[in-house]
Amino acid sequence: MTKRELRLIIRETKLLERRLIARNKKKVKTLFLDFTRKIAEDNGLTYADNKIVVKIDYEWLLKKTRSVLESIYLYNFDQVSSYFQNVYKKKLDRKIIAGIKDYFLNNWNKKHALKKAKFITQTTRKKLNAVIVEAQEKGLAHKSIVEQLINAAGNMSKQRADTIARTETSSSINTTNYHIAEQAKMKRKGWIHIGGKKM
Repeated sequence: MTKRELRLIIRETKLLERRLIARNKKKVKTLFLDFTRKIAEDNGLTYADNKIVVKIDYEWLLKKTRSVLESIYLYNFDQVSSYFQNVYKKKLDRKIIAGIKDYFLNNWNKKHALKKAKFITQTTRKKLNAVIVEAQEKGLAHKSIVEQLINAAGNMSKQRADTIARTETSSSINTTNYHIAEQAKMKRKGWIHIGGKKM
């Protein structure tokens, strides 16, 4: 592979990753915005002054997060497998791609999505519990606590969507590339740094 070809692959890989991250960020942002609406609905802000307990449906968040991650991984797989075959001029039989996709969906995707969904849900629970504790220490009423929770969850849609989209996109791209390269019987592999912040 020439340096020019390598530069072209790096450029194309960056474009693919940026496009996938932007799409996936919207999906994760929508998840948190839906969660924000669910908190508002479950706590009925109209009659909130008569309530004592704040309801946050973390099971809903876990299921929705897992579903969103699985859809992200599946879309990424389809995009990356097409990209891989075009860039490396390795046309794989449809049965091989179907086999990799089957493995990807039934093993890595479901296990990884559940693990990540649990982690995201636990992190969200910690952040929202901190909001509840602080609000209760201040002696705020139920309605004010719920409003703070809604603001916190809304902020998560902005803050966390980018991080989650980046890490999960990179993870699924790497996993897909690895399994396709393995099935394509590529003999050499190497890591190409395609950018990002340096620590």
